[in-house]
Amino acid sequence: MSSFYKVSDLTDEQVAELLDESILIVPAVSAGNVPQLAADLLLHSLGLRLVGRLSDLYVYPFAGPRDTPDGAATVNGGGISTAVEVFAGSGLTVVQVRSPPLPGQRRRFVEETLLPFVRNFRFAETLAIASSNAALRESLQGPRYQLLTPPVGIKKDTKAAADAAGLGSGNGSNDGDATTAALSARLAKLSLALDTPPEPAPASLEGLPESGIALDLLTAVAAAGGKICAPLIYVYEGDNFGDAHEFADRVAAAAGIDIAATKAALPTPGRWTQPVSWQWVYGKSVPVGLEEGLYS
Repeated sequence: MSSFYKVSDLTDEQVAELLDESILIVPAVSAGNVPQLAADLLLHSLGLRLVGRLSDLYVYPFAGPRDTPDGAATVNGGGISTAVEVFAGSGLTVVQVRSPPLPGQRRRFVEETLLPFVRNFRFAETLAIASSNAALRESLQGPRYQLLTPPVGIKKDTKAAADAAGLGSGNGSNDGDATTAALSARLAKLSLALDTPPEPAPASLEGLPESGIALDLLTAVAAAGGKICAPLIYVYEGDNFGDAHEFADRVAAAAGIDIAATKAALPTPGRWTQPVSWQWVYGKSVPVGLEEGLYS
């Protein structure tokens, strides 16, 4: 059974045209929610279109109002936002995961919700974007960013099996080393060069504290023969808006987006467009009594 449900105004052919050969970005619900915030910046800045939803069977129930770019009308109409939504356009597909898996259901969410979706479309690459708690990492002097490849020892399917599963690229290549090399080349174009070369992810979550589904997704897609890596940022819990803007640059570079040209064309040139929901993260400001409140 498919885990993907398209929106009603799109045909199957239109969805496939938008998603096939695009770069898939899947944020992990992880430290500081930085991956979700970075995904928000990209999908609102690039005007990505809502094309469907994924099953929320294995995540906490969630529903909320449809978000919009700050100061602009939504490109996705009214209605509600749900726990796992799919946006596409500009050669990207973003699965915005707004709710974490239920206790004990992380692996089932990856294997029964996300992996079937990856198999249904021929994505060029998958980026499992993640964050980890900098206060809990083993090496406090380590780099702020890492580009992780699947853990050592993952048994990969043959090319034929991967193609049959719909996990290959258009040119038939499933070379993980070539994928990470291409990503490294794109990331190197940033003014902040890649801190470390690509490296295998640790075998357990103990090496990536509070990183959510990142390791499970890396392992599952790689084992199925898909092309995947994980850009990761180490952050501290707190006001993570700045981290999100910084990480969005990294993710955009990994996806091959011309960051300078894209940002120059935005409503606030040089800055990713924030959704209106960000205005209420810390609640409404409290009026000062003598100025605006009790005695005004």
